[in-house]
Amino acid sequence: MRLTLLSLLLFTGIVLHAQENKTIDHIGWKGNTVQLHTIGNGHQSCTFVMNEDSVKAFFHDGKPAPAELFTVPRVLNEAFLGGFIQKDSIVLFMNNGKRPGIHTWKYNLAVKSITENVVPFEIKENKILHRLSSENHFFYFTANNKAKELVIYKFNDEKNYELLHYPLVEKTWDRLLKQKGSAFSKPEVDIEKTDMEGECSVEAAQCANKIYVRSDTLYLLMNHKPAVTEVLTIDLNNNSEQTRFITHNSNRIISLPGTVFNSFLSKDRLYYAAASDTGVFVQVSDFYSGMALKEYFAAKEDEISFKNSPIVQEKGAFANNRELDKTKQLLRKMMNSSLVITATQGMDNKLSTVLVGSYKPVSNNPGLGVFIPLGGSGPFLYSYLYVPVGGFARNNGMKTANFKMQVDMQTGEQVPGEIPPSQISKFHRTVKTSLNSTEFIIMLTMIKGKEILLW
Repeated sequence: MRLTLLSLLLFTGIVLHAQENKTIDHIGWKGNTVQLHTIGNGHQSCTFVMNEDSVKAFFHDGKPAPAELFTVPRVLNEAFLGGFIQKDSIVLFMNNGKRPGIHTWKYNLAVKSITENVVPFEIKENKILHRLSSENHFFYFTANNKAKELVIYKFNDEKNYELLHYPLVEKTWDRLLKQKGSAFSKPEVDIEKTDMEGECSVEAAQCANKIYVRSDTLYLLMNHKPAVTEVLTIDLNNNSEQTRFITHNSNRIISLPGTVFNSFLSKDRLYYAAASDTGVFVQVSDFYSGMALKEYFAAKEDEISFKNSPIVQEKGAFANNRELDKTKQLLRKMMNSSLVITATQGMDNKLSTVLVGSYKPVSNNPGLGVFIPLGGSGPFLYSYLYVPVGGFARNNGMKTANFKMQVDMQTGEQVPGEIPPSQISKFHRTVKTSLNSTEFIIMLTMIKGKEILLW
C-alpha cells in the first residue's frame, strides 16, 4: 500500500511539471525490470535502456527528438559498467556476466555500424573503488593498499587500456582510510563518487572523501580539517597529479573542537558547510581560484534567514516527517551524526539548490537506485522499473534533518522564492498492464539538453 501511494505521489508530481520537451517511444518489452543509464560529453548524450536480455541505445545531439540507434543482446547477469562518446563513435562497456573479460560494443555514428568485442581484463592486486566514465574515457578507479597508491585502468577505446599509478604521501593516504566492519579488520580506502548529472545521494555526499570527474581530470576532495578542503587533481591525459588546499577563511568560520564540516563541488562552485553548538556556516567559493563569493551564518538562537525551505526531520522513505522550529535542534542532530551538503544545478543553468543537514545511517541499503512498482496484484505481473540515479536517496531507517537554500550559481547570492522540483521528479512513465505481460511506453525527457532520463 505504501509503495503504491509513493508511486501515485511521484506520478502526480510528474504530471504537474510535464511542460518539458518530450518524445515518446513505444518499446513494448516484457519482463520484471528495466534499467536506465546515461553517458554524455557535454553536448551529446546516449541513454541505454536495459531489460533482462536486451540493451537499447537512444542518442541525442541537440535535435528535438532523440534517435534510437541500436538494440543489442544482453548476456545473462551482464551489468552496465560505463561508456563514452568519442569523435563519431559511442562505446558501451558491460561486465560480460559471469564470463571473464569486459564485453564492449562500438557504434559508428557516421556509417551506422556496430562492432562487438570481448576484452581480456582482470584486476587481482588492487581493490576496485569505482567505475567511472568521462567525456573521452572509461576507467576503473582502484587502490593498492600495500603500495599506498591509486591505480587507474584507463580505456582509450573499446579494446585498449593503459595503467596509471598515483602514489600518495603517507599522510594523504591515511586520510583516505576508514575502519569498516569489525574492529579487528584492516581500514579500507573510503572514497565516494558523485553523480555528474542530477542529485548526488546523501550517502555519497556525507563521505569526507569524494571523487569528481571533469572531462579528463579527476578531483579528489578531502575534508579532514576544519575550514580546509584538500584537493588532489589527477590529469589523465598528462598522467600527472598535484595537491592544493582551499582555506575557508571567515570571521564567522566555525573551527572549534567538535565542529562537523563537509564540502561539495558542483560545476565550478565549491559549497562548504560547518556546524558546532554555536551555529551553522555556509560558504560559496570559486573552485579554481579558491576565492570566497558569499557566506552565510546563523547562531543557534537565530532563525536561519538564508533557507528557502523549512528544516525537515526525516526518518525514512515511509516514516512521517516533521518540521523543526529551532536552529539549535538542527545543530544538535548535526553534532550527533555527520554533516552533509549537496548542490544541484537548476534546469535553467542559473540557480543551484543547496541542501545542508545531518545524516545518520541505521541500515545497510546503499541507496544507489530506486525500484518503483509498475504492475498490480493478483493475476497481473508485478513489474518494476529500476532507476539507477543518485537522487537524495534515503534508507528506510536513516535519520536526517536538513534545509534547502537556492543560490545564484555565479554570485552565490541566495535567491528567495520556492525551489523548483528536482530532476528526479521530472521523470515520466506510462504503463500498460495486461493479463500476461507488461508493455512499457518509455517517455524520454531532455534535462538541460545533456541527459535523457526515463520513468
